[in-house]
Amino acid sequence: MFKLVKTLAWVVIGGITCLTTWLYADHCPDDKMADGEPEQALAGISFEHDRIENVLARFGTPAKHDEGRDNDYPVGSGWASYEWKRGRATITVSTEFYTADSGARVEGMEVVELSGEPSGQAQGTGRGLRLGDSFDRTTKLYGTRYVEGTVNGPLLGKRMITYCFSDETELSLGFNGAGVLVAIRLAPSIE
Repeated sequence: MFKLVKTLAWVVIGGITCLTTWLYADHCPDDKMADGEPEQALAGISFEHDRIENVLARFGTPAKHDEGRDNDYPVGSGWASYEWKRGRATITVSTEFYTADSGARVEGMEVVELSGEPSGQAQGTGRGLRLGDSFDRTTKLYGTRYVEGTVNGPLLGKRMITYCFSDETELSLGFNGAGVLVAIRLAPSIE
């Protein structure tokens, strides 16, 4: 009987999480906006100061690189993904690009994700949150105003929260079953 009640409880929690995620799709509610300045850095990559060319020069040749073009993209434009391994951590940068009138490729960073296990070779957020940190450390650094689940983007970990900032930047955090941070995704506002 206890097992059935426990299973039903998880089904209800899962349903609420899915409903909450659907309700928030594409936009954070005003009462869930995080306090403070938007996060702008993850894994040593600054959305304020870096371009993909700088990241490639600093990090070296990616362990994995994919790119493609969807049929509805204009000619000369598409997406790219770069991945580096740092110990047991993985850094992934997602970009979109287009071809300028001059023929040059113009590529903008859209998302940086850090996942895996703690590594001294992979920095965390600008405020110092790192893989392996606890949920309590997260709320000490970023506060208690967040969305339970995702707003935009795929789910991370067993439990996920998303900090939404006033400029529409999103910091999504994925925790394992023990409440340890295993994934961080930063998606700044694209204007």
